[in-house]
Amino acid sequence: SRYFSHKKEIIELDHYTILYEFYNILTTINHMDISRRPVRKDDFEQILRWRNNPETLSTTKDGKVLDYNEHLTWSEKRIEKHDSQPYFAYILDHSFVAITRLDKIIDGLEISILVSPEWRRKGIAKYTLNDTLNYAGDKFPDTKISAWIKKDNYPSIKLFTSEYFNYETSLGNFLKYFWASHSN
Repeated sequence: SRYFSHKKEIIELDHYTILYEFYNILTTINHMDISRRPVRKDDFEQILRWRNNPETLSTTKDGKVLDYNEHLTWSEKRIEKHDSQPYFAYILDHSFVAITRLDKIIDGLEISILVSPEWRRKGIAKYTLNDTLNYAGDKFPDTKISAWIKKDNYPSIKLFTSEYFNYETSLGNFLKYFWASHSN
């Protein structure tokens, strides 16, 4: 009896600790100074490090490490298109923590999010997704916004569906979702 009582107390403490930590994350993000600005050249190396992180690679279409020179060339061309295809950097308390992109595709815009590995699972992706969607809703009204998500990337699927993205189709290991909130 004493053993089970002791185990139960540990479990209750663990649940309390988990809830307490979750509350701290939510309230911390709500009170942090998060700002958005266009991606700059001095961000390119950090973005490449995040992109080539093993966890990130597991969610990409090709799973390949990007070459620095190819990334630099692509990034320089990409920031020139910022007005028609926004490419945002998110800064949290003076730290560069995430990027979002809206890329032109045949039927609208495709959104991408990349969060610094040390800031993942802390609400940053949700904040950046909401902020980018608010921006897109104002700047590109009535434009379809899609996201391609790897089938086994459950945190991203949960994030996007919680923000009114609906399943549209699949291709290989990826699922396509589209944003429906502006039509509701």
